[in-house]
Amino acid sequence: MVAHQFGGPDGVMPGAERLEGTTALPVKLRNKCNRDFQMWFESDPGSVGDRLASISPGEQEDTTSYPGHVFCFSKLNDEQGCRNAEFKITIKSGTSFYAVDDGQALKKSRASGMHRTPSIRSTRQKLAGIGSHSGHATL
Repeated sequence: MVAHQFGGPDGVMPGAERLEGTTALPVKLRNKCNRDFQMWFESDPGSVGDRLASISPGEQEDTTSYPGHVFCFSKLNDEQGCRNAEFKITIKSGTSFYAVDDGQALKKSRASGMHRTPSIRSTRQKLAGIGSHSGHATL
């Protein structure tokens, strides 16, 4: 597994607003899918968001964030970012590990005769393309 760190000098997302009375949280975002994603920070609801990094299968991004912040995962080279996200993760107090998982990695390992039970299962909601409803996978 490869881990990366992003954010400003203090580790917090640039342009990120914190809710009064909240404390910055260490956050780990992992790609458990068998494909690459472009990761975004949704600075305003409904916005394209701020492009953060490309995240490959098995990679993990480490940052500091606040409850209510939203991270989006879209196909590589999709300039619509959060508007066309396949996964959205909303940061919650008390949770520091989040993963995007479409179940394909588990299917592939079962087909090869290997089986492992994931330590956590993410809730996911696929979006039905451009102009679709705003689905969230809140973990």
